[in-house]
Amino acid sequence: MGNNEKTIYLHIGMPKTGSSSIQWFLFKNRKKLINYDVFYPIIKTNQDELLGLKFVNLRKALIKVLPDGIEKFNKFFEDNFLNQINENNCSKIILSEEKLFSLKSTDVVDIMLKYGFNVKVIVYFRNPVDFLASQWQENTKPYTGFFNTTIDKYLNEANANYPLILKYIEKLGKDNVIIRPFEKEQWKNGDLIEDFLSVLGVENSDDFEKNEKQNTSYNRDLAEFMLLLKSLKLDKEILTQLVYEYAEYVVPKEELSEHDNNSLSELSLAIEKNTPKNPKVTDTVSDETKRQVIEKYRDVILQIENCYGGERLFKTYNYDGNFEEENQKYDKAELTYEQLKILNKAINYTTANYNILQCEKDIFENELKKIEEETFPFYKNLFSVQKSGNNKVIRILGFKITVKNN
Repeated sequence: MGNNEKTIYLHIGMPKTGSSSIQWFLFKNRKKLINYDVFYPIIKTNQDELLGLKFVNLRKALIKVLPDGIEKFNKFFEDNFLNQINENNCSKIILSEEKLFSLKSTDVVDIMLKYGFNVKVIVYFRNPVDFLASQWQENTKPYTGFFNTTIDKYLNEANANYPLILKYIEKLGKDNVIIRPFEKEQWKNGDLIEDFLSVLGVENSDDFEKNEKQNTSYNRDLAEFMLLLKSLKLDKEILTQLVYEYAEYVVPKEELSEHDNNSLSELSLAIEKNTPKNPKVTDTVSDETKRQVIEKYRDVILQIENCYGGERLFKTYNYDGNFEEENQKYDKAELTYEQLKILNKAINYTTANYNILQCEKDIFENELKKIEEETFPFYKNLFSVQKSGNNKVIRILGFKITVKNN
């Protein structure tokens, strides 16, 4: 079978749209999918080089190769994929990576076209309010690096990069860019994997190995708690220790023993699984902020929709920003006593480090100044405590926290 008879389906994986679940399914069922004329190539390399994600076939290329230029990606594609693709008889090839959605250009498609393949792009398209809110929530997790941005600021300032979809449409034509709304109501039988398979013309089968949900979501209160921890700029070792200590409060001992106590991602997953799902982050965004986001992305969404006849992509998205009941700004976080204990310990670590630097001011003058400016705008007024009925309302770092009396 020649290259011009093979089609590469490039799943550009908009973040927070189930990409990990799709990739796990493709990886676990890659041998079975060959019987359905679908091939999912993998990179035969050690796990460290794959950054621990052996089920993702383009992650290494996007992180370690593409930053050095498109020619480096060309060499990577040639060395790792070309023979695999040519040596099998499947006409449908899947390449999948969510970091593709963060690119500014569609240059990677040129490489695939250069070798004579047909190319189709698959993107699960999420509305901007839900997408950005879920991105903010993801950034509050302890393993994602320093982050201290409020949700309202993030939703107003972050870039959803939707114009990239228009660039793919311009390059490949609308018939070769398959947009599926990230709304369960619109998926085939309400199932993401079954919907993805339908795009490939494959019927779901009981023979396929099903996978558990890969990524997890914090509720709003847990996200705010972790955000407070991260805003203190703790050393990773100390942050890991504190997250583990908190996990000991909420995760059953036998379950916690199954996780790597030094892995922030595993501890985060265990905590999330044992925390109530509500209040959901997207449900707590104020209507004022929602309207600002809706207005910001209105034109680009309309442009994308107009490429496909003007029909609205989303069925559950408020295009006009008109709400029956006004959802006010979420200005409270209900923290537990255990969370407050961890915060208190974290602040003690931070202030201790600050005092050490003060004692050696001559040596650490620049570092001390940086800490004062970036980490301690709240230093002189760290806590504010008030009573509200039977509860105590505490402000830490300017955020209102209600401590419930059990």
